[in-house]
Amino acid sequence: MTQERVEEALERARLRDAIGTLSEQERRELAETMVAEMAEGRELPGEFNEQLLDAMLGALIAGKRSEREILGSGGVLGELTRRLVERALQEELSDLVPWVTPRPARRAVD
Repeated sequence: MTQERVEEALERARLRDAIGTLSEQERRELAETMVAEMAEGRELPGEFNEQLLDAMLGALIAGKRSEREILGSGGVLGELTRRLVERALQEELSDLVPWVTPRPARRAVD
């Protein structure tokens, strides 16, 4: 293991420990800040993006047991597909008509 890898692992452990000491409100504020940065187009470290995506997918399918709940049109995949298409169309429309403001996001399927 290289020295760089060791330092990265130590930094991640320190960060995990620091986040663990935050109150629920502080963690919520941190998460909201990170989401806002992503929404503004700021890039976050690639590894973080991957971990965030994995965590979000895990939360979306938690408790879902049937193929229909996950893959059905009213399930997780259907909801993700709908929101992805809406977002892509909104971006396209925003490029064509800059004064159009995005609608608030719908609540995800439970």
